[in-house]
Amino acid sequence: RTVDPVVLGKANIDLELAHSFILFWSREGFRLVLSRSSSFNATLAYSSVYVHLLLSVVVYTFWLSSNTENSTTTAADLDYHLASVLYCLSAFLEGCVEPLVLRCMFELNLHPKITAEGIATITKTFVTVIAVSLASSSSESNKI
Repeated sequence: RTVDPVVLGKANIDLELAHSFILFWSREGFRLVLSRSSSFNATLAYSSVYVHLLLSVVVYTFWLSSNTENSTTTAADLDYHLASVLYCLSAFLEGCVEPLVLRCMFELNLHPKITAEGIATITKTFVTVIAVSLASSSSESNKI
């Protein structure tokens, strides 16, 4: 095993929950409103980017304040803070393309959306595997 089960659980539960929370609450309302309208409202679609930014900042500050257990800072706490920043940043970056997704959904042009989702999933998998491999090899070299 390359990753400690505690670290894996923290990432899969806490950080994925924050990521999913940001994405769900910042895009589903816009999708619902635009799917019921008769014409595409670009201003409303692009305002979703600001909602993503706001929710990313709010969730990050709330998440860190609620997960800070003691006043001492360890290396694991710093790593968790960095991971939280990266997860919130990834949710925001994913939200930046939401106006394009909304346009594709409104025009019923789903092929670009499906292609982008597939590429994003494969890229995320490769980046995760490479990052875990590099982290484990650097931690092994530090032990020597």
